[in-house]
Amino acid sequence: MTRFESAAGRVAEQSSAGQVHRRRAVGGGRSVAVQSPIPVPVLAPVVLFILALAGPPALPAQAENGWIGTRVVQKYPGFQLRIENQAIDPKLILTYVVEQANGPWLWLKSESEGISGWAAADQVVPVEDAIAFFTDYIRANPGDDWGYLMRSIIWLEKKEIDIALGDLNEAIRLDPTGAYLWHGRGNAWQAKKEYDRAAADYGEAIRLDPKNSLAYMSRGLSWWDKKEYDRAAADYGDAIRLDPKNAHAYYGQAMTLLLARRKGAADSARAGLEAGGWRGYWPIYTVIVGHLAALQAGDGDRAKALLDSTAARCDRETWPYPIVRHLRGELDEPGLLAAATDDDKRTEAHNYVGIAMLLKGRKEAARKHFEWVKKHGVSSNYSYTIAMAELERLEEKPRAAGRP
Repeated sequence: MTRFESAAGRVAEQSSAGQVHRRRAVGGGRSVAVQSPIPVPVLAPVVLFILALAGPPALPAQAENGWIGTRVVQKYPGFQLRIENQAIDPKLILTYVVEQANGPWLWLKSESEGISGWAAADQVVPVEDAIAFFTDYIRANPGDDWGYLMRSIIWLEKKEIDIALGDLNEAIRLDPTGAYLWHGRGNAWQAKKEYDRAAADYGEAIRLDPKNSLAYMSRGLSWWDKKEYDRAAADYGDAIRLDPKNAHAYYGQAMTLLLARRKGAADSARAGLEAGGWRGYWPIYTVIVGHLAALQAGDGDRAKALLDSTAARCDRETWPYPIVRHLRGELDEPGLLAAATDDDKRTEAHNYVGIAMLLKGRKEAARKHFEWVKKHGVSSNYSYTIAMAELERLEEKPRAAGRP
């Protein structure tokens, strides 16, 4: 999963603005939407369209057919999906793919969160048209920070980080008390690898909204990138305290403890599975981390039980299940790499195979996998950061041994 996907897996949280482990929010996805989760309050000045059961006027047939396969994002805060008569609040700004069209209604599937439902076509905009849409929105609503926030999210997806920062600076000027805006700017600094600035902006978001678990998660990621694992684990712990059902926070805590060689990683992974259930691809990543953590702790029975539970309960057609098959001995290394059909997946496959070999004492074999990630991996993927930390640890030991 890439870091941008755990921000277009979770473009942002809306309390009122990506499938591979991308870190848009925390941390898998084949397409990127943004950086990290952003809590966003409903903006009172915006007049929201209330979804009626009948929906808006019918669209022309060619418009209806043209939506299929389109990546879209919401136009306004307060966005909802519908299944029959039930309204579903995604609570996050997500990117979706249109899978079906029925008159004026579109069936949307989130690219990262396992959320699906119907939405009115006039409530979403294709990602490729979003910059123009939100630019027009800003012209019509110059004092409203929503347009700047949403446009910054799309600029981040396009890797135009400095332009995104400009939009976020203007949004903060308009509303310096908006915790979600500081969070958004933290995401931009994070994407720019300015981790101290990112942590500072996340800290301001926490000061303004102390109950915002997502800001703690994002700051935990900043500490993670700085290899300050104790501080990262503490922030993930606070995120869990504030939102005990946040499976993403448990994953972050488990991965942090595994990297830091601390106890409790397998326990955190198990707690994440109990909190978040088995929907989508996130539980599979959590199981992989829990399995490796149990091996690290010398608990082979628990490591096997985690893999077995995944085989029985998860979606076997979803990546990264081939990694689980490899760890269970059902798929050899060439088979796993063949199943990894893009660079994101290959980054993850080499990383997790490398960690498994490292735990078996096969350091040189592990090093080759980590070096592949260094040369060819996707740097926005969680697995890239993990592999680089493990490679650095391997390289430090020979240097230390050679000192007089």
